Order: sequence, then structure tokens, then C-alpha cells
Amino acid sequence: MGQGFALAELVRDEAGKAIDYRIGEINPAFERYTGIPVASAQGRLISELFGGVDPDLLELFDGVVRSGKSQRSQLFFPPLDIWFDQFVYPASGDRVTVLYDDITTQKKADAMLRESEERQAFLLKLSDALRPLADSVEIQAEASRLLGEHLGVDRAYYVEFNEAGSYTRVNQNYLRGDSPSLVGVYQVADYDWTMPFLQRGETIIVADAETSDIIPKADREMMAAVRITAHITVPLIKAGKLVGSLCVTESAPREWLAAEIELVRETAERIWATIIRARAETELRESEIQRVREQSAREEERQRAESLAELDRAKTNFFSNVSHEFRTPLTLMLALLQDALSDSSNSLTQEQRERLELVHRNSLRLLKLVNTLLDFSRIEAGRMEAVYEPTDLALYTTELASVFRSAIERAGLRLVVDCPPISEPVYVDREMWEKIVLNLLSNAFKFTLEGEIAVRLHLADDRHVTLQVEDTGTGIVPEELPHLMKRFYQVRGTKARTHEGSGIGLALVQELIRLHGGTVDVSSTVGVGSCFTVTILLGTAHLPSVSVSEAVATLGASAGRDSARRLQLDVGDRITATRTLTSTALGAAPYVQEAERWLPEEAGGQGAGEKIDTLSSISNTISANSETISANSNTISANSETISANSNTISANSNTISANSNTISANSNTISANSNTKTAPPDHILVVDDNADIRDYLKRILSEHVKVEAVADGTTALAAATERVPDLILSDVMMPGLDGFELLRALRADARTKEVPIILLSARAGEESVIEGLQAGADDYLIKPFSASELVTRVLAHLQMAQLRSQALHQEKTINRKKDELLATVSDELNTPLVAILGWTRLLRSSQPNQSMLTKSLETIERNATLQAKLIEDLLDISRITAGKISLNLQPVELQEVIEAAIATVHQSCTTKNIRLKCTLDPSPTIVQGDPDRLQQIILNLLTNAVKFTPTGGRIKVCVQTNETQAQISVSDTGCGIDAEFLPYIFDTFRQASASKKGLGLGLAIARNLIELHGGTIHAQSPGIGQGATFIVKLPLI
Repeated sequence: MGQGFALAELVRDEAGKAIDYRIGEINPAFERYTGIPVASAQGRLISELFGGVDPDLLELFDGVVRSGKSQRSQLFFPPLDIWFDQFVYPASGDRVTVLYDDITTQKKADAMLRESEERQAFLLKLSDALRPLADSVEIQAEASRLLGEHLGVDRAYYVEFNEAGSYTRVNQNYLRGDSPSLVGVYQVADYDWTMPFLQRGETIIVADAETSDIIPKADREMMAAVRITAHITVPLIKAGKLVGSLCVTESAPREWLAAEIELVRETAERIWATIIRARAETELRESEIQRVREQSAREEERQRAESLAELDRAKTNFFSNVSHEFRTPLTLMLALLQDALSDSSNSLTQEQRERLELVHRNSLRLLKLVNTLLDFSRIEAGRMEAVYEPTDLALYTTELASVFRSAIERAGLRLVVDCPPISEPVYVDREMWEKIVLNLLSNAFKFTLEGEIAVRLHLADDRHVTLQVEDTGTGIVPEELPHLMKRFYQVRGTKARTHEGSGIGLALVQELIRLHGGTVDVSSTVGVGSCFTVTILLGTAHLPSVSVSEAVATLGASAGRDSARRLQLDVGDRITATRTLTSTALGAAPYVQEAERWLPEEAGGQGAGEKIDTLSSISNTISANSETISANSNTISANSETISANSNTISANSNTISANSNTISANSNTISANSNTKTAPPDHILVVDDNADIRDYLKRILSEHVKVEAVADGTTALAAATERVPDLILSDVMMPGLDGFELLRALRADARTKEVPIILLSARAGEESVIEGLQAGADDYLIKPFSASELVTRVLAHLQMAQLRSQALHQEKTINRKKDELLATVSDELNTPLVAILGWTRLLRSSQPNQSMLTKSLETIERNATLQAKLIEDLLDISRITAGKISLNLQPVELQEVIEAAIATVHQSCTTKNIRLKCTLDPSPTIVQGDPDRLQQIILNLLTNAVKFTPTGGRIKVCVQTNETQAQISVSDTGCGIDAEFLPYIFDTFRQASASKKGLGLGLAIARNLIELHGGTIHAQSPGIGQGATFIVKLPLI
């Protein structure tokens, strides 16, 4: 277009400052750029032509004029929207010559290139920042921050739309300054004006919300509340669905550039792409993790299955071996016990017989449990040996059921046996059938407290026979029935004669019935009773067979070829076979004895004669089993080496037992000594246990020390404890009905038994069980088995602690009584000066006093008011000290000044009583860190106390001495002195040597507490009554 030329002259104000310039000569280029004719422009001010002056251009012209040097510059001229490249030369005076060219196109190209570079740099930075992120919220937050900082906006945030498009969520937002956060969940319906734009994929661009015609008024007000005036909202449409949007906002109007809008769009796309990528990576990673987990789980499952199989085999072998090892010593124990009980040549005392019977009875119970475990181990190992014999099952079942008749009738129940003859023999293993019937009867007896127990055996049809054991017991809830036959499972919370039991009786019944090819079913109604139905087949076809080869392997190893051939011909199954394994049958005696021990003593438990008869019947059973025992002789012999080997251990342990006996003996002496120190034995101890043997044992060992009352269950114990509160309760945990924990809670909830010490007994070992018992409120928890000395020691210790608690309660009552007496004293001390003040006040009102009377009245009123103020201040001080609310104004203090001030305060009192007060001060500085007012209070309390207890004409001496670390202040008097017995209590609150002395007994207590707050000490000395006293205070020097 050609270079432009212009001559411009500066226009200055009165101060000489350039404020405008006038157009002189110009060439036609001016008209081309501005559209203003040359003739119209020449001679006119630039402000007239364009409505103002560019200050930068004015400054440039003025600088050239002043410096006389030409300059070149590139300036943007806003009125023309043109960039000029200018050469400015000085002319004469205030004139300059300007040569200029239009460089707008170049500038725009440069700007576009720069914007493109900045945009690419930003997007690269954004990609780098988002690449390592995997969380969508973190991606949104980081992208919003980078975009907001790049555009210089007040707020930037990403909006998520839920799947249904009903609400949106802002997880994070970038904020500049104090702009309010928009993080939260929003209903789409509240922003219905934006949705048509966003769902069409249109970007919402608002430069000024106040003037925008697309925003409803209500929304403009809402936007103003969160400082949104200008904003860009870019929607994200994916697969035809609105999934999100990216927003930037300004609190002031802003004209958005196209490049800014495009950058927001590009950022939104990159946010979405990163989120999708992160989700895909996460899904892939989770899928891979899941695959590895599944593979690991399969491998772990395989290893677990192998481990369980190995563990199961080891467990089976363990139970089998241990059961055999248990049976050997138990057989010897039972044989020797029976010999001792039946030996008529050496008669036993009644106490010895009772002890041996208890051991024999519980040894039989242990043998029964061992045999049951052995049966299970054989069943699991596939080595359970059954011998099926044709049996008159009705007669055999009747005989087995009748054994329980005595115990059932003693319990007040009826036994109904209905077993009519069956037309043909039934093939059963008699030992197994015995266990089936006796376990079912024992179970029925345990849970039947009234009514009857019925045993019925009938032909169900031409192929089946059924045994039913029915009771009118507590019944079983339906949800427990599926678990009833599981091993070690016990129904909780049901009422029974005892809580004892291993939970394997019914499980064994089921396994034994399966070996007969039969089934067992149970039906039950809570509160009505239960019925167990056993069904087995007639004949032999259903019975499990043993192959000839297995029979040969079992029995023919030691036989010759002819014997083996005969075995092949004669033995093809277990029908009428010879029993080769050790028998586990014990007969009915252990079942009946155990059941009889469940009966309460008043129901007629076994006497000694009955026990002997029972033992005789057991001896017959043992004699009947003698062949089995004899057959086991090899086993016993084989184990002799083990027994012999263990003898050394037993012998070694005997020394330990012997050594411990001395300790037990010593402890017994201690216990005896402690019991002798008691002024009176406790009334009684309540023992609660459902096992009669344990009750008898506890009663016997505790009766030597205390009175014992024993009951069989928690309900009876609760009634007994509330009727007559015991000194201590010793209770088992596992009991029928109300168990130990329930009894504990009931006793703690009753005010009468709340403080009674309770010791729980349990066979559940382990720290968790002990913690559970103590947390439930028990005072102690004793794990079975325990020694007699341990039990007695703990019982006596808790009784002693209970006695101490009682003494403490008595002491507390005594303290409360003394407190009441103190309040009475305080009232009297405060009332005495008040009476004097009121008396003199009324006297002054009722008369016309002369000067002498007036002076005396005022002196009396002031003296008593001061005394009352002192009493109140002492009470407040001791209250603050006790509550820990007293504070010290610590600062360096010269003790001599404090002492002199205190002496000046008591000078008049000393003069009145003609007491000589002498003060000896250390010449060196005695500076301590303390509260000057409180230190003066300490010295004043000591001096006041000395004046109070020093008779007329006595002496008081104050002495101050120092060493390197401490200052020592002593206050001595020739007063009444302090009794040696009272000296240790001289600084106690409200303590006085004589009740006749006036005062509250607070001064010395306050002094001691304040001294201790200063890090010091105080103590008192006195030769005795009438010989004066000395109080010595020591404080640390600075």
C-alpha cells in the first residue's frame, strides 16, 4: 500500500506535559488507512479524529523530542485495529516526523503461530500429566488444574453424568482465589436450560451472564451466587449419549477467543480418552489379577485338599494310636480299682471308698469316650470290624432298655418298652446295636425332665424293622435338626439335666446304623418331645461284604496254605465272622452310672451298696470280655517297652511332684495361717456345678475352710443366692438351663448380689476364654483341671479381698460422717464472727454511741470481718488446690522482703500477747522463683499458727539460711508443742490436735500444698507437748 508519512506536533499543558499531538503534513497513505481525507485531517488534534490519544504513542513522540534521537517501534493502534511499524525522527521544536508501514498481517500470522505453539505445548504437558494417572477423579482434577492455570480463569471443573442422565457429579474443581467450590451432586432437572444445548453437542459460550438472553433470570441469580459471569461448557457425546462436560468460568465478563474455546474442547476430549484408557487398563489389570488369583486359589485349594487329606489320615492314625495307648493304662487302672473296691480282706474307710468309687466311675466314663473315639477312627480308616449275627432283636433291645429303668424311675419318669417278638432273626452286630440303643436312651434321659421315655421295636413291613426311641423332653427347634447328627455338635440353649457331653454320641449312632445299611431319622416339636427312628433291613443282602483277599490279608497271614484255602471257602463276608480287632464294648454300666449322676441328690442317687452291686455287674461284663482282653495281651506286651520307657519319665516327674508337695504343704500352712487370722469365717460359699462328682469334690476340699452349699444348676443357684446372699460363688460355666455367664449377669444385675465375688470354673482353656470370663464381670476364672491348693488359695484370697472392700466401705462411711462434722465446724467458725459483727451493728443503730464506743465497735467489726474473710479465703484456697485450679504468678522474689511483710502483719498480734518475735536473716541474697503473694501467705500462715499456739510472754523465732541450691526458712515457737502421734498428720486438711482449738485446720495444709507447687518441702519438729514446735520450709534458689 506504500509507506505512510506524517508530521506531528506535540501539544503540552501549562506544566509542559505532552497531552496530545496535532497532525501536520501527511501523505495519501493516511487516508487509505483511516478513511479520513488528508485535507480534513491536517491541522487537527489526533484526539479529535479518534476520540482519544494512545498514551504509548504520545510517550514515544515526547521521548524523541526530548532526546533528539530517532526511535523505531511496533505499536497496535486500537481505533484502526492495525499494527504499525514506525520510524520516528525528531524535527524542529515539538515536532516529529513519522514513517509507518502496516504490519498487521505479519503480526496476526505471528500471533497464530505463537498460539499454536502454546496450544501444542499445553496439550503435550496435559498428556504427560495424565499419562500415569489411573483414577478418574485424579484425571479430572489434574486436567482441570492445568486448563485453569493456562487460561487464567477463576474455576475449571469436569462434570460426570450418571448412566440414567438424572444427576451429575463434580468430583474436583480448580479454583483461583476465593471462588466457592462446586464439588457435589446435582439434579439435571435443576439445570434444564442447559440440557438442550448439551444433548445436541453444542458448546455453551457466555461472555456476560447478566446480558445473556439464553439464561433464565433465576439461573442468572444462582450463577451470580457462585460468582459465574462468563463461562464455557463443552459437552461430551459418546455413542449418542451425553457422558460429561468440561466447564471454565470467570467472575467478570470475558470475551472468549476462538482458540480458548477450541482448547477447552480438545482438553475435554483428552480427559475422556484418558478416563477410557485408565478404565480399560484397570479392567485388564483386574482381569489379570483375577486370573492369577483364581489360578492361585485353585493351587491353594489343591494343596489344601491334599493337606486336609493328609491331616485327616494323620488324625485318624492319631486317634487310633492314642485310643489304643489310652486303653492300656485305663484297663490297668480299672482292674486295680475294682480289685481294691472288692477286696474284703483289706477294708477301706468310708472316705477312701468314696474317693476310689469316684475315680472308678470317672475312669469308666473316660474309657467310654476313648472307645467312641476309637470307633470313629476305625470308621474313617475303613477298618471298622462288624460281626453280623442272627439276633432276637426284640428280646435283646428289651434287655438293653430295661437296664435304664431304675435310673429313669428314680428321676420320676416312666419307661415304656414295646418290643413284640419278630418272626425271624435280624442280622446285627450286637456290640454296635448295644451302643445304638444305649446312646439313644442316654440322650432321651438327658433332655427329658418329666413324662416318659418309650422304646419300640416293630416290623415296618415285610423287609424293614424299625426302632423308635421317643421322649416327652424339651424338643429341638427345626433349624437345629439338620445339624443334630454332626460330630461334636451340641444344641445350645435347650433345657437338660446336664451340659456335659462330647457331642459325638448321635454321630456315632448314625455311623453304626450306616454300617448296617440302615437309616436314622429324627422328628421333634419344641415343648412336646423328640422321636429317633432307626430303620434296618431284614436279611443279609444289604450288609457290607469283605472280599476273600482282604479276609486272607487280615486273618491268613500267620496261617498255612490249607488254612488260607479254608478261609477262602468259608469266609466271604462278615456274617458270623470271628472278631479280630480289640472290642470297644463296655456294656450298659457306664451309660447308667453316668445317667444316675445327673440326678439331684434328693432324687435318690446311688448309695454305697448300690454302687457295689453296679461294680459287680461291671465285673461280670469285664469277665465276659476276658477273652478279648486276653486276645489283647500281645498288644499290651508290645506296649510294655513303651510303658517301661515311660517309667523313667514317671520316675523323673516323681521328684517334681515330691518337690511340689513341699510347696503345696507350705501353701497349706499359709492358707491355714491366713484362715486363723480371720476374726470370723464367712457364712458360706455357694458352689454351682451340674456334675455331681465335681460338686462333691469341691464341697469336700472347701469345707475345711468355709461353709459350703452346693447346687446343680444356675436357676437353683440364683434362687439360693437371692434367698441367702453368700460370701462367694464358685460356678461352672457350661450348665443346662441358666449357664455360668447368664447366672453371672443375673447376679450382677441384682443389688443384693451385685458385690458378691464370683469365680468361674471351666474346661475351656486359653487366654480368650479367661478374657471373656473377666470381661463378663467375673472376679476370677479357673481352668480345669486345677489343684486343690490353687482353688483354696484363690477362694480365700477373694474372700479376704471382699472383706477388705467391706472395710473400705466402712471407712468411706466414716469419712462421710467426719465430713458432716467438718461442715458443722465450718458453720460454727463462720457464724462466730458474723454474730459479733451483727451484734455491734445493731447496737450502733439502736443508740447514740460516743467516740470511744464507736471506735471500739468499728475495731470489733473490722476484726471479725477480717477473720471471716480469712476463713473464706482459706476454704477457697484448699478448694482450688484440691481441684488443681490454683495458678502461680511466678517471678524472681527476694524472700527477705516477703518475710518482713509477713512479720509486719502479725506484729500487732504479738504485741497484744507480749510475745517476743526475733528474725535472723541471711546476709546473702535469697532469691527464689515464686509467687510473692503466695509465698507471703505461706510465711503468714506459719507465723499466725505460732502466735495462736504460743502463750502470753512466749517467744517466736524466724531464721533464714541458704546453701548453694536452697533457702531454708524455720519458724520456731515456745508454744504448746505437738504430740508425737499427731505429728505425721499435722499437714492434713481439717486436722487439729485438739477439737477445743478454734479454727478449720486449713492453714498448714494450704502452706504445704503451696510450698510443693513452688518445688519446695516443709516438715514439722516438736520435742513433745508443752515444748514448742519448729516448722522448716525449703525452697530452691534461682
